[in-house]
Amino acid sequence: VTEKANELLLQDAFNEDFNDPTMEKDLVNLRGITNDVLSALSQNNINITHLGDKKNLSTEMIQKIKKSEELTKNNNEFFLSIAFNYGARNEIINAVNKIIQKKIISIDEEIFSSNLMSKDYPDPDMIIRTGGEKRLSNFLLWQAAYAELYFEDKFWPDFKINDLERIISNYSLRKRNFGN
Repeated sequence: VTEKANELLLQDAFNEDFNDPTMEKDLVNLRGITNDVLSALSQNNINITHLGDKKNLSTEMIQKIKKSEELTKNNNEFFLSIAFNYGARNEIINAVNKIIQKKIISIDEEIFSSNLMSKDYPDPDMIIRTGGEKRLSNFLLWQAAYAELYFEDKFWPDFKINDLERIISNYSLRKRNFGN
C-alpha cells in the first residue's frame, strides 16, 4: 500500500443498542476515553467528529462530543470519526424525511447522499468487521456499496497492528472495479 490512510471511522454503538441495559457501561467507557485521550488526540493534530443520533444521549455526553469536535475542528493530519448511537436504516429514513421536507420531487444519488448524516465523510474503501460476524449489522449500508469487506474472527480488543497490516496487504492485492 503506497498511500497513507488519513481517515478512520470507528463504530461503538448502534442506536438499537440503547435498548440494551449494558449500554450504560459502554457510555461510561466512552466518557472515559473522551476525557483521557482528547488532549493527546488534539496535540497530534487529529480531527474528531461524531456520526450518529444525539437525541438519546445524555446532556453530559452531548457536551463532551461538542467539546471534542470544537477542540479538534482545525486539526487536519488525521480524521477520526466515532459512530455512536448510529444506525444506517435510521440514517436512510432521516435522509428521506429531509428530502420530503425540502419538497424535492426527483432525486439522484448525489441528492440522496447529501442528505445523509455522513454527507461530510467519503464512502469507505474498506470495512473490517471483527468478532467473527459475517454481516454489516446496519452499518453504512448506503455508503458500503463499493467497499471491500473483510471479516476477522478476532474481537476488537484482540485486534493488533499486525492484523491490520495483514488486512491492508490483502486489500492492496484486490482489483477494485466499483460495479463495472
